Parts: sequence; structure tokens; C-alpha cells
Amino acid sequence: MKIVSASLMSCFLVSTTIADDHSVADAVNFDLRAIGQTQGAGVPNAVGLGAFVPLHKTSNAVTYVDIEVKGNVADRSGDSSIINTEVAGTTPSSSARVGYRWINESGQMYGVYAGYDTRELKAGPVDTTVVVTDPRTVDFQQVALGAEFVSNQWRFDVYALIPTGDTEQQLNSHYQGGALDTYGADVGYQINDKTKVTVGYYHQNGDVMEADGGGVSAGLNYDITNNLTAGLKVSYDDAFETRVMATINWSFADLFKGDEAEKETTTNMVMNALSASPEQRDVRVHDGPILWKITMTPEGQKVMVSVMEIEVALCNPPQPQCIPCGADDCIPAGQTMCYVPYPVPCPS
Repeated sequence: MKIVSASLMSCFLVSTTIADDHSVADAVNFDLRAIGQTQGAGVPNAVGLGAFVPLHKTSNAVTYVDIEVKGNVADRSGDSSIINTEVAGTTPSSSARVGYRWINESGQMYGVYAGYDTRELKAGPVDTTVVVTDPRTVDFQQVALGAEFVSNQWRFDVYALIPTGDTEQQLNSHYQGGALDTYGADVGYQINDKTKVTVGYYHQNGDVMEADGGGVSAGLNYDITNNLTAGLKVSYDDAFETRVMATINWSFADLFKGDEAEKETTTNMVMNALSASPEQRDVRVHDGPILWKITMTPEGQKVMVSVMEIEVALCNPPQPQCIPCGADDCIPAGQTMCYVPYPVPCPS
């Protein structure tokens, strides 16, 4: 019994002295990294650079800013990352986070952050039989909020991605894209010094309600070297179904550190998390067919207006309609109806 008690006391003392043995001010440094990812659920193929910049450090806390700039490249042919319209390349995206992280007396890390992300999306060909015209390049933005907890083996993250500005935009003659509100939570477990697994749940909504619902994800990260990390993430939801996404992160942090002793301070899991880049940085987009509200005036003039999410209730009826004849012949003067601008099977 005395031996067990002594062992437990030793573990407790080790945990509570982590912050004392390795000061946050010594462990956290500027980091420049190269990043890459394959397309996933509403996110594009991309390559870019990121930087972690400590703004203020103390013995147990750090205030930081983290910035990413990426070039989004084209989707795989025949495999749209946003469902119908393939994303064309190359377009820019950016992400910024301002955060505060601290270590408590038990040697565990807590953190909060806020940020802003932008994404330019260029419409390419479509993965349907529809012939589209007028491909466009549009911009989306979002505000991001998050909180995190890290111990020597466990990690918990909660986040919110909230689109701002014009969240629904026309991509071409037949489809519109919408930035998705996403709210999620992830739980990670450090299997060993090199391997971490993560499971998560998220809820998304937006884009004329076509993508509304929940989803699940699972991920695996492996440190190939001290500076090179590869990751794999699988997600499923009713809108995107199963998506597999790979990531790569190459840190140049050692270039900005001093002697070997300074480099050793980052081998502790909690200390390493202090200068890790926050995740969930992409503006997620889903596209769907455009509904057109067609009104025939008493004078016989046809007026067409695209119907976005907030206006769906104005469309009478709000469902896509079969148009077996020209709209001028189908709609009586002074009345309104809606349809999708591509052929819909007509009732016999």
C-alpha cells in the first residue's frame, strides 16, 4: 500500500511541476509551416503557408496570433467537393486566429480563440448532366470561435464557424453555393509520442436548407519526424456522405530556436500544444439548384428572380415544378410559380 501511495504521489508531483520544469516562455516560439490538404466535405484541395506568432509570454500563459494563406486548387475531375459544381483553381483563401492559452497548476492546458476566414471560389464544370453557362468567381467569409483543453493524453475541442456577409451566391446559370454554419466538438487521444486519434460530431446548416443536419468524423495524425506530420480524416453526413481528406504539415520551428536544450522543451505533449495551430480553418461550401420565382405581370411581361434561402417562403409553391412548356404559356397573367432551371420529370 505504501508503495502504491508513493507512486501516485510521484505521478501527481510530476504533473503539477510540468509548468515549472518547462516554462511557457521558454517552450513557445515563432513557427513557420508549410501546409497541404486534399479536398473534403465542402473544403478544397489546397497548399499554403502558416505562421504561429507569440504576442506575449509568461511562465504559464501565451497570447498569440496564427495566420494561414493558401492557394485552393481544382477539384479532382468528376468529384466535386461541394456536391454539384466542381471547384476550379487557383484561388486564394486566408485564415487568422487570435488566442490565449494557459497551463493550470495540474499541468493541463486550456485555450480560447477567435478568428476570421476568407475563401474565393471559382466555379468549374459540373458533375451532373446539366449544361451550365455563366460560371462565376465568388467570395465567402466566416467568423470562427473555439475553446480547447489538452492533457498529456487527452484533447477536447469545441468550435463554431459562422458565415458572414453574402452567404448564398450564384455559381453559374443553374447552381448556387452557400457557406455552411458549422458547430462541432472533437475528442482526441494521444496513443504514443507519434500517434493521435480523434473522433468528432458536427452540425451544419445553410444553403437553402439542403445541407442541414449532423455528421461524424474520425481522424488519425502521425508524426513522421519531429517537424513533419501527416493526417487522415474521414467524415460522414447526409449532404456530403462519406468524404476522406488527407493533410500534411511541415514545421520549420527548429530554424527559429536556439540550442538543443531549447528544442527539447517541446517534447512534452502539453507544452507542444501551446504553439500548435488551431484547426477548423476552412470556409465550408455546399451547392444546390437555383430556384427561380417567375411572375407574369398583367401586361404579359415575365419577371424572373432567383430565390435564396430567406425568400423561399415567398415562392408559391416553394417546390421545384415541372415545366413541360415555355414559362410564358404555363403561367397565367398576374400569377407566380417557381421552378429549377433544368429538366424535371413531368407527371404522365
